[in-house]
Amino acid sequence: MEDPLRVRVVLDDRKMLTKSQRSEGLKHCWILLRPEIATISDLALLVYRSFNLQRSCPNGLLLSMDGFVLPPFESTCVLKDKDTIRSSRLIDIVLIAIS
Repeated sequence: MEDPLRVRVVLDDRKMLTKSQRSEGLKHCWILLRPEIATISDLALLVYRSFNLQRSCPNGLLLSMDGFVLPPFESTCVLKDKDTIRSSRLIDIVLIAIS
């Protein structure tokens, strides 16, 4: 990614943000993606740290766009200026092997 992009970030779960963050209107906000944010994983980490989501999202974040998950390994080159990214809490998934 060469030029910085602006993306809209929507934090879906009300419990993700603190009351003061919600009152500041941070549920819907803009984030600037600098060139060093190379992957979707980097973007998720930026959102995670910027909003101090360690307590509300101990397992991390799941980012999606237009109803489709953005894989963490994917390049941020898939994003365009003014895209809307939805951020949800990543929950524990238990896999049960049936033998």
